[in-house]
Parts: sequence; C-alpha cells; structure tokens
Amino acid sequence: MANYAVTAVKTLTKPDPKAIQAGEALSQFDIIYVDTTTQKGFQAINSNANKLNVAYICLTAAALDEYAICLPLSSGVELEVTLSSGTFTVPERIILSATAGKMAPLADLASGQYLVEIAYATTTSRIKLDKNNTGVTKP
Repeated sequence: MANYAVTAVKTLTKPDPKAIQAGEALSQFDIIYVDTTTQKGFQAINSNANKLNVAYICLTAAALDEYAICLPLSSGVELEVTLSSGTFTVPERIILSATAGKMAPLADLASGQYLVEIAYATTTSRIKLDKNNTGVTKP
C-alpha cells in the first residue's frame, strides 16, 4: 500500500483550528509536530525519534515562516476524509508515514520505523483521531 492522498477534510466535531508558523514548507493536509524550541510546525515522520510528536493536520499550506491553519489531532475527534483514490478499511489503524507529513495504513510500517498511531477508520470515509506515540519500533 501507499500513503493516503488526502484531498479534503471535514470536521464532524468542533476542535478549534490554530495558526501555526511553518518551520519549513508545509502542504495542505500534512501531519505536523511543533518544535518546542522554535514553536514552529514541521512535517512529522516515523523514522526520526525527534519528529514523532504529532500535534496537528494542516488545513492550509504555508511557506517557511508563514502561517498554516491547523486542526489539533485531539483524540476522539471525528473527521470525514476524502482521498484521491481508494477508501479506508474499517477498523483500519492509520499511522504516521515514513514519508514526511503523511498518513499511511498500519500495514506500511517497516522495520526500524516508530509506530505512531493517528486514528482508526470508523467508515470507508471517516476516521476517529486516537493518537498514540507508542515509542516502539518495528523489529
């Protein structure tokens, strides 16, 4: 399988979006973490222990030092997600990808990558956020 190519996100519950300053170019629908020193957003990735603390999904893109409107990845929030192709498989776990800023199915986790759960599929087009940075790497 491959990363999920997200083309739209609709919140079904009401978390408040937040403007996050970009520490690098961010694309719409990137999964990001916020650096504790600079307070800037960076693309999260499952192969680097320093980039695992997923916090937001970008609703808008942003160039370096611009602001992206981001939705907090709060557990329990339900999202309706449109993918460019395919659908989610219920009750599939959705994890942080080895591609910076992207989501992937659990089956894509490879040796040496950290398991960072983001959500699980509740229907073929909806996910419920359930973030869990396990700290575990796949052998």
